[in-house]
Order: sequence, then structure tokens, then C-alpha cells
Amino acid sequence: MRALIACDLTFSAHAGAAIGLVPVGGAEAAIEDGKLTDTLAENLYEVLNIAASMFNVVGADHLKPARPPPRRPAARPPAADQHADARPARGPRRLHRRVRRRRALDRAALSGW
Repeated sequence: MRALIACDLTFSAHAGAAIGLVPVGGAEAAIEDGKLTDTLAENLYEVLNIAASMFNVVGADHLKPARPPPRRPAARPPAADQHADARPARGPRRLHRRVRRRRALDRAALSGW
């Protein structure tokens, strides 16, 4: 580590909102939730990238902020009427079969069958 810039949630939300022209209500909502939205986090990265450029001098290593790891979506529990391993009624395979069947009928109609 060559440099460190620390930001609290309030500054992070307002700085991310300011550079992205997000209304102040968006920043306040993030503060109430206790976490930044993906948009505010991306905008804060840009603010920190500009701040890091102040430390870049000739002959020294180029500094840039580290990106946080991407967020993984939370696992959704299965619906009450559906088992965890059950497939939906109209899955991709069934839809694909219907599309292939429809295309075959269209080709047959065009060929005068």
C-alpha cells in the first residue's frame, strides 16, 4: 500500500451523488440504508481516482484506487409452493421446443407443403 484515503458513509454517499448529478435524496437514502448503491459506489470510485491523481508525481509509481469486489446477489429462497430443485412449468427447454416446432411449420408453409 502506498497511500490511503478513508471516507465515511456520509461523505461517500454525497460525493458519489454529486459527481453523478444524483439528487440529494438518493444520497440520504443510501445513508439511511447504511450502504452505497452500485451507482453511488461507482461514482465514488471516480472521485477517488481524481483524488489519487494528486499523489502521482514523476518517477513514482502510478496510484489508482482499488476496486471493491463485485457484489453477489443474495440467494432467494424457493417459493412456498415450489421445492428447491423443482423446475418452472415453462422452462427454457420447453420454450425452445415450441420455437423450433413453429419455425418448422413456417418453413413447411413457405415451401407449399
